[in-house]
Amino acid sequence: AYAQRVDFYLSLNNSTIVVSISDYGIGIKAEQLEKHNAFGILGMRERALLLHGILEIDCAPPGATIRLTLPHSDYEVNP
Repeated sequence: AYAQRVDFYLSLNNSTIVVSISDYGIGIKAEQLEKHNAFGILGMRERALLLHGILEIDCAPPGATIRLTLPHSDYEVNP
């Protein structure tokens, strides 16, 4: 994606785990997210659903942000 920078964010609280990855590259167009042959994005969405989570993709320039929110109570977390 020709990113000059990538930010990674991880948050854990009593009810959710949130993972967010933002790049500052060329981004992705919103219409590309809806294509029937966008198998990479489709696969990420299906995996999120299998884990009872939510996958959000923000296409606002510059770059793109992918955010995965998972319910914390479904997973054992070791500090």
